[in-house]
Amino acid sequence: MLQALAAAVAEHYPIGATLQVILTDDKQMRELNRTYRDKDYATDVLSFDLGQDMDPAAAVDAAIGEIYISLERAQDQADAQGATLLTEIARLLVHGQLHLAGYEHDTDAELHFMESETDKYLERFELLENRTN
Repeated sequence: MLQALAAAVAEHYPIGATLQVILTDDKQMRELNRTYRDKDYATDVLSFDLGQDMDPAAAVDAAIGEIYISLERAQDQADAQGATLLTEIARLLVHGQLHLAGYEHDTDAELHFMESETDKYLERFELLENRTN
């Protein structure tokens, strides 16, 4: 189901040939966040575009996008929102894909767009649940 969701998002927001999704824990997320973003805390999702500086000919068979999702953060957020773990992982996956497609949420309008797009895909895959927040 997550693979089908990622494919549906990629139809409208292409990010390249290959996407890797890594489910991990808070310890690894904290290390990645510290190393690549200079932020010393665990976060829920991180996206990395590994193909941005590659020669296009060399990038054909290479992974060009990685999305790391902390299962611990996802479970905490699912519990807080009254959602299932699957729904929260799906939410973070779409969010990560939108980042790889070039979207940010530095403003309220950008955040609203990303959340609306995410909800659209969750609804399409019957994963949009009534959240408590």
